Amino acid sequence: MTLEAAQAFILQNVIEPGLAHHALENKTKKSLKNASTWIKHMPSVGDLNHYLSSAVRSANKQNYNALKEHNLLTFEDIRPEFEIVFRDEINQYFDPNQIKVGETTNSYFVNILGRSYNLQSSGILPVKFGNAVAYTVIKCTLEGGEYDNEWLEEDITLKYYLKKNRGEYSITHSYNAAIIENPEVPIHAFIRATKKESFQYAGILYYRRLHREGEAKWFEFTRFAAIIENQPPLLEIQTDLQNQVEKSRSDDAKKRKERLQRAPRKPTKRLATVEVFERNPDVIAEALEQANGVCGACGRKGPFKRRRDGSLFLEVHHIKPLSDGGDDALDNVIALCPNCHRNEHFGSPVLMPTS
Repeated sequence: MTLEAAQAFILQNVIEPGLAHHALENKTKKSLKNASTWIKHMPSVGDLNHYLSSAVRSANKQNYNALKEHNLLTFEDIRPEFEIVFRDEINQYFDPNQIKVGETTNSYFVNILGRSYNLQSSGILPVKFGNAVAYTVIKCTLEGGEYDNEWLEEDITLKYYLKKNRGEYSITHSYNAAIIENPEVPIHAFIRATKKESFQYAGILYYRRLHREGEAKWFEFTRFAAIIENQPPLLEIQTDLQNQVEKSRSDDAKKRKERLQRAPRKPTKRLATVEVFERNPDVIAEALEQANGVCGACGRKGPFKRRRDGSLFLEVHHIKPLSDGGDDALDNVIALCPNCHRNEHFGSPVLMPTS
């Protein structure tokens, strides 16, 4: 089966009969034409299936009733057969990592990568697998848009405003929170100079910090910084900040508030190096094979299936951290679901190193 065959299956069974029916209202036909446009832009069968399931969940009852009134098939009617006919490709999604930096594309394609099928949707599109954010897609207009987004350092650091919610730049709004709460998650950035131009893929950025500008708030997105000599390690900076926070919390509240009154609103900047361990892929692969999709801590199955092979998603955790001298070996790792993995790092760990 091919993508073209899957597209034709939906078009021939639902879209074309509806558009050709003489008694169907123009409002319903307009909805079908819009669906046809999205279907024709889909880059993979997996994305097409996601669109179909999304359309079923959010189906306009009036459109559904109008089609049924004239004995026409709906998305709900064809979905079970679609899943059977295209079962071998139904989990094959387009991988955003296949896009080349500098490649131009249209708004439909960008929204499809962000799993959103409304061109008027937010410019921040978090993509979740299960409950975890796998990656985020952003649409950015530099001139003439609603927000004054801009490159602070050309092609390196991007100033990108939070999505407003009822006129406020709320950090708890789901789209904004998805970025703030997942700083390690890659952000696929699509940028255009003006609304009249096509989007250009700028590559992967990462959330660095949040800035306040009067009542407005904006994200600072950047590429991973290169390792620079004579700069403090990132872990050292993070640990130092944690120590300072603990000291501040234990301090007298009045003194803390006095310091806040005198403190500058803009933070200072400094560069940091990032030390990365080159992990053995065989250790990771074997740990995942032995786990067979079951979390080694809670005993539950992985929360979702990987796109590339359908295996249940788990993450491999070092019981004794590599940064503490732990071995990158099979007897020092365990496969965990994302929740248990984060609990080991940020909550109340239950796994203890043997030595």
